[in-house]
Amino acid sequence: VSSVIRDQMIDVCCLQEVELEKDYPNEILSFRDYSIEVEKNNHKARVAIYVKKCITSHRRCDLEGKNSNLVVLDLDLNSKFRLINVYRLFNPPENRTQRDHFSYQLTLIKNALLEDAARQPIIVGDFNLNDALKYQIDYSNHYLFAMLNHEFENHNLVQIVKFPIWSRIVNNILKSSILDHIYIKDVTLITNVQSFKPMVGDHLLVTFNVNEQHQKPELFLK
Repeated sequence: VSSVIRDQMIDVCCLQEVELEKDYPNEILSFRDYSIEVEKNNHKARVAIYVKKCITSHRRCDLEGKNSNLVVLDLDLNSKFRLINVYRLFNPPENRTQRDHFSYQLTLIKNALLEDAARQPIIVGDFNLNDALKYQIDYSNHYLFAMLNHEFENHNLVQIVKFPIWSRIVNNILKSSILDHIYIKDVTLITNVQSFKPMVGDHLLVTFNVNEQHQKPELFLK
């Protein structure tokens, strides 16, 4: 991860599926010029964000809830942003159903959007929902997309990832999906959305630039 961040000159890097056990010494994951923000979780942390130390940022643990698999970070660049990094679990803890846990996450996201409407929201993460099938009634996760669409459309959020992120050969057939999403209100603030294959993993790395004169935050590492 450190090598990719440095090679690609990434300023802000969102990760999902980090698989950090409770009480893991997260401080050892920091490296020169970068700090790490790991979700607060009593079971296992699944999301984290690396931030270059020269960027003014403020962790908003008060908006994250308990065991929510999301991290909220305020970024003060030339404009003020609220970055929300999300991972939707297949198997939620505490005997929650997928519907219940996703509803919990969406409620936290809604509250974070309402808490400071002046900040531009950027919501990124592995939603484990194939965006290419979001309006297909026979899609197995159609009901989860209905929940997401209801909430995000109320806030005029737009999904800007339009190309396959995940791929795998299953029974000699190449399967692909758009599982990783980026949502934003003002699409003019995001430029240069690209992807490339990292050293490990079956998800592509998605990067984009925030349209700022002096900053080039690139986000979203699997």
